[in-house]
Amino acid sequence: MGPDHADDVGWLARTEQMLLTVPPAAMGDFERQLLTDLVDDAILMTTRSNEIQLGLASLHHAYDIGDILGPGRSNLTVAATGLQPPAAMRQPPSSSSTPQPPAGIHQAPTLAPSATPAIGTQGSGPVSTVPNFPGVTGQKTEHRDRQWKFQCHRCTHLVRYRAEFNRHVNDATGDILGFKIVHANPPADMTWYALDAQGNQYSGNIVPESQGQPSGRSRIPDPCGPPIRAKIKAKGKKTKGKKTKGKKTKVGPEED
Repeated sequence: MGPDHADDVGWLARTEQMLLTVPPAAMGDFERQLLTDLVDDAILMTTRSNEIQLGLASLHHAYDIGDILGPGRSNLTVAATGLQPPAAMRQPPSSSSTPQPPAGIHQAPTLAPSATPAIGTQGSGPVSTVPNFPGVTGQKTEHRDRQWKFQCHRCTHLVRYRAEFNRHVNDATGDILGFKIVHANPPADMTWYALDAQGNQYSGNIVPESQGQPSGRSRIPDPCGPPIRAKIKAKGKKTKGKKTKGKKTKVGPEED
């Protein structure tokens, strides 16, 4: 199942969050890794629509992502450097003015913390936090690493690939936007750590690949199962409708 509009919306929300909260002068190791993840996900986990291209352009004009794109991504490099975001986005955010999101990037709604918080504690403010959350990201399994499974903190379902687990959480919840694992370093640390677009923190278990049912053979339990199955069913109907559209209906012989 390839990327779709929902993946684009999640990416744009995370991009907007960074543009509005991280001035270029405040870019440290943690923020730079988040920026690198955003660029990588634009290529691997979105449809690369015009809105995504505009988002990359906004990131480039704010932080200069040419070194992240590199020569191997020439098409995206041209798009990022060629498109011009609004003038307001060419200046770093300051405390004296409220920065505006770039054109083409949707304003993310204000979200409450997840009704089922991650393994950890609920912060006293509007953001859910996790004890000992890693200060620097970058240690993560490869996108197609088959050695480990990620256990959902909501339904306990085991998902093999990191990218698929991100999709599992985003598809299963209506109150989490832009969920993404930012730290997963098995076997040294068998806990995954994640952030969403609002800065809420999450964590859960990493288990060996041999644990649990083979991938795709176990039913996703509540509360994640019903919304995921509903979304898959809706996509199936949409695809079926596209295939049958315009197809001539076979007419049998007329009855006497």
